[in-house]
Amino acid sequence: VSTSAGDAPSETSLSSHGERSVLENAWLHSQDPAGTRWVQDALDTASSDQAREALAWELQGHVAKALRSPHANHVLQKCISVMEPDSFQFIVDELFAQQGLVVHCAKHRYGCRIMQQLLRLGRTNQVERLMEALLQEVSSLARHVFGNYVVQVLIEVGNAAQRHELANLIGQNMVDLCRSSSGGAVISAAMMHVAQEEKAFLARAAMQDPEVLLSLKTSKSGTTAVSLLLQALGGHDLRRARTALAAAEA
Repeated sequence: VSTSAGDAPSETSLSSHGERSVLENAWLHSQDPAGTRWVQDALDTASSDQAREALAWELQGHVAKALRSPHANHVLQKCISVMEPDSFQFIVDELFAQQGLVVHCAKHRYGCRIMQQLLRLGRTNQVERLMEALLQEVSSLARHVFGNYVVQVLIEVGNAAQRHELANLIGQNMVDLCRSSSGGAVISAAMMHVAQEEKAFLARAAMQDPEVLLSLKTSKSGTTAVSLLLQALGGHDLRRARTALAAAEA
């Protein structure tokens, strides 16, 4: 049974001396190259859900620092992967406790991994809250070296309405995305997950300027993106796009 917010799980829920030993210094261990493995192993092998919650409790108040740590970020990821959403609610709460931290997390080298885990494994209301904050910054996230991975997961886990909004935002920023090193991966993700009419919308947006499309084709993941965009076209539009692309390459 999960504990309520603000109520620390009892140490009596930790059945072994090893679990109690890790608990006593869980946050300190989490920041250490060897210690982080001890804490992750303890979360994996905990004798009960209560034992896991007792370990995770020691991270409360430290999420902002943990997501930036090359070692502690793995402990947060482990909490998300082995605990029920109610039990890792404190991670979501602390991300929203500091203005801008949700987006910072999505753009951080380690934080982006935590955000992807939350989006994939969180319960519906947690995911919707995170998505609402992230959608406001999709343009910059999609072009960011780490943030683009979060946008790809947004597209993957979003419902039909959310994917529609994402497709519109991507289409509006198509030129900048095509010229971005990470744009190809985001466009490819969109073309694999959005509805057919949205694929056609994105394809027409990309075909407005053959030079821009050529920039996309020569970027990382760009060849796949261009191929998927062309597949969404048909008839005259497809012939025109291929002709324009060939002329731009000449």
